[in-house]
Amino acid sequence: MDTPTAAAATDMAQCDKCKKWWPGPKLTRCDTCFTKTCLRCQCSLAGGLHSHVNDCFAFPNNPGVAFDPLLRPSLAAFSPRQGLLQPIQRPFTAMLERTWIHDRPREDTFRLLIDSYRLRLHDAFLFEGQTRPGTIYSGGADSQGDFVQSFLRVAWQRGLLPPWWTQETLLQCRDMGMADFQFHSLRRQLTQAMVVDYYQDATFPTQLRLFAEDVVGRGTCLKSCRPCLDALVDMEDDEAGGTRVFDWNAYNTAYVHQDWERL
Repeated sequence: MDTPTAAAATDMAQCDKCKKWWPGPKLTRCDTCFTKTCLRCQCSLAGGLHSHVNDCFAFPNNPGVAFDPLLRPSLAAFSPRQGLLQPIQRPFTAMLERTWIHDRPREDTFRLLIDSYRLRLHDAFLFEGQTRPGTIYSGGADSQGDFVQSFLRVAWQRGLLPPWWTQETLLQCRDMGMADFQFHSLRRQLTQAMVVDYYQDATFPTQLRLFAEDVVGRGTCLKSCRPCLDALVDMEDDEAGGTRVFDWNAYNTAYVHQDWERL
């Protein structure tokens, strides 16, 4: 089965790992590094698909959307690929205009606020050794108190929240983070790889970090994501692939290792 017959060639594709030919549905393609991997190779890898998240920081797409984003810019224009009710276009432009959290369904706004906070909290613990009082990193059962006082209230004071934000919606947001059996939990940590895995978008950790920087006023380890924002906004104006031409693999790997000589 190493070489497809001429009749079946159009339905076959080659695995980039074992170099064998397989029917298209048996291959999964990464939307960032463009590698195609067969199900057999995925099963033989430690961690399966999740090992690819750690290596490439890009979750392979399901076959229904695994098209080349350079040829299908409409697919690349919406972020994230999953996890929200209403993904948006030009997220980095919205970030620059301080409207990234606006014009979304309320549930999406709550999810983004919770996950921006959770990733920032984990980054501060991982890179700075912070164990903030009132959080899971100081032994607490959850981080709801710090989330409300140190993140939501500060975001409101800085004018980052939507016009419809009230004390009632603040409590609704907190309650979402305290609900059981769901991803956006203030009882659990959130890592960069988990963000990419859940949202299937290699750009999303940077989006969450940029918003958290606007709230907190600085990046972790004094390393800000903001210097790359203007370039990302320019890429969103380019119809030939948008921010997918940016090397997210290198950037995310450099961030998680705090090794900027990689870039």
